[in-house]
Amino acid sequence: MTNRTASVNRALEHRLDRRTFIKVAGALGGAAIMGLAGCQGPSAAPPSATSAPGSGTPKPAPFKAAIGAVDFLTISFYIPYFVSEAKGYFAEEGLQHETVNFATAGDMQRAIESGECHYAMTSASSAANAILKGAPSVIVGGVNAAAGAACYLVPPESPIKSLKDIKGKKLGFPSPGGYTHNFTIELVRKAGYTLDEVKLVSVGGSAEAWAATLSGAVDAGWAGSAMCAKMVMEGKARVPFTDLDAFPVWQGQVFTTSKKFVSEHGDVLRRFLRAYQKGCEFVWANPDETLKIWTSHPQAQFSLEVAKKTMEMFPMPLKTFTAQLSGPGLRANEPSLVTLGVIKEGEKLDWNKVIDQSFLREDLRIDLSKI
Repeated sequence: MTNRTASVNRALEHRLDRRTFIKVAGALGGAAIMGLAGCQGPSAAPPSATSAPGSGTPKPAPFKAAIGAVDFLTISFYIPYFVSEAKGYFAEEGLQHETVNFATAGDMQRAIESGECHYAMTSASSAANAILKGAPSVIVGGVNAAAGAACYLVPPESPIKSLKDIKGKKLGFPSPGGYTHNFTIELVRKAGYTLDEVKLVSVGGSAEAWAATLSGAVDAGWAGSAMCAKMVMEGKARVPFTDLDAFPVWQGQVFTTSKKFVSEHGDVLRRFLRAYQKGCEFVWANPDETLKIWTSHPQAQFSLEVAKKTMEMFPMPLKTFTAQLSGPGLRANEPSLVTLGVIKEGEKLDWNKVIDQSFLREDLRIDLSKI
């Protein structure tokens, strides 16, 4: 166990009942009880690039970046990132990353705004919500263009078998405005209920959500896709519904950064997105090797069998892993933005107000005025 993981475990133990904490730690094997800490400060790049020995091609100026995500190791959205790291695509672009896990999208947004994180993977609705409320940040590309990364877990004996059983129940999600909050709202709508009939409770990360479920504070708690598969395989939980039940079409996650970082390090973003797309294209062509890369991460703490079960439970077309944004997927986020109060019912958002595609490869840019 790393020092960072140990310190986070102690922090969680302080926040939770000790007996519940022990149950959660045992159930997760420590996989999801990590991070929840802020990013490290920025590392300045040298002022100019150097040439590789014996080569006429300049080497990209090295840059060490902090990248944030929520439940980084348990959500399949982030697979191309692991691939780009393992295959050396980021290194080819002179990039080195510190990956930092957050409990909520709100925590991560604050780290972006403060400059503690350089860029992050977050939901399109969460990023747009923050920007429309005045946050000095911008969306620069996609992480993936589909749902298929999170679920709700219940104990095996729970009376909740499907969406029709959630009336009068409490559902534990991370924080307002994030991806899970938005697909949970949509699940309630799909079930035919109102938010007065189903109570949504902000509980933090997936470890805390499962602890809240075990303690009875909520009736079902959210979890990342790999954690869902692991808990099901071990017989510790059931999955009554997932984000795929909410969104058949969806721009799942996007890359967001601060306007300050854009103005000072646009070339870093261009190199990062180029390397990330290369990782996506590797995923398309090499699905089996991709799962091996994902599970070989030193902090993954789940097996290849769990990874295979994850993809079985959350079947996403491989080509939805892409830095290219989905027009219909962006539009599908708008009902959530209505609920969050940043656009009006029936209003179509001008996505050009929150997105800058100039750092993407030209062939990956879409006409946002025509979506």
